[in-house]
Amino acid sequence: MILCLLLGLAGACNALIFFGDSPGAEVIELTRAEVRIDKGPRPSPPSEAEERYTAVELPDVWSQRGVRGSGAFYRASLALPTLPSETWGVYLIRLHMNAAVYVNGAFIGDGGSMQEPLTRNWNTPLYFTISPSLLHVGQNRIEIQLRTYPGYGWLPPIQVGPERILRKRCELRRFLQNEMSEILSAGLFGLSLFLIGIWWRRRKDVVYLWLAGACLLWAVFSAYLGLRAPILSYAVMQWIAHRCLDFWIVI
Repeated sequence: MILCLLLGLAGACNALIFFGDSPGAEVIELTRAEVRIDKGPRPSPPSEAEERYTAVELPDVWSQRGVRGSGAFYRASLALPTLPSETWGVYLIRLHMNAAVYVNGAFIGDGGSMQEPLTRNWNTPLYFTISPSLLHVGQNRIEIQLRTYPGYGWLPPIQVGPERILRKRCELRRFLQNEMSEILSAGLFGLSLFLIGIWWRRRKDVVYLWLAGACLLWAVFSAYLGLRAPILSYAVMQWIAHRCLDFWIVI
């Protein structure tokens, strides 16, 4: 019964995320862009003279195109027949690993450290507010600097629209995708300690120890999903998370 409830809750969360991120009538989703792969971090987007850009469809998954690199610049065109009557923003549903956003050449924000150690936004949605003075009638340029690890880079379609819509979408996805993982991690850690206490009093009932181990391993994995500030190197953290899953299956 508990398992069915948990599966139902997980399905409801996924449905909320899926339908909540649909563009809708007031949001523009940019699915075409140009990309320039960089081998290292740059302080600003490439100049107009640098034409080494390739047209891509978003989402752009580097592994599917056989691309390896540690960074890239994407640029997409946003056509506005009239100026918005309210504040707009840029919403990135998910990416790997971190991004900085520019509108018409002006920096509007990033997801944290763009140099090693990179802020881990691979499982975190990002939202950035556009100053009304940056937009103009006609073609506007949205540029995204992506920083990643070789073979892992990818960028989703770019959603641009009213802040009142996109900020709420980002907050909802962040709650269901990140904060719920943190709550689950804390709850499972407490449950594992409780089960260890039961096993300590009833040593013959080893099943409590096995269950405590399973809860503890999944607690570590859930913490990994929501952790943005790197504690150890990316490779070490990934290895620990995968080993936790392996041993959880065994237990």
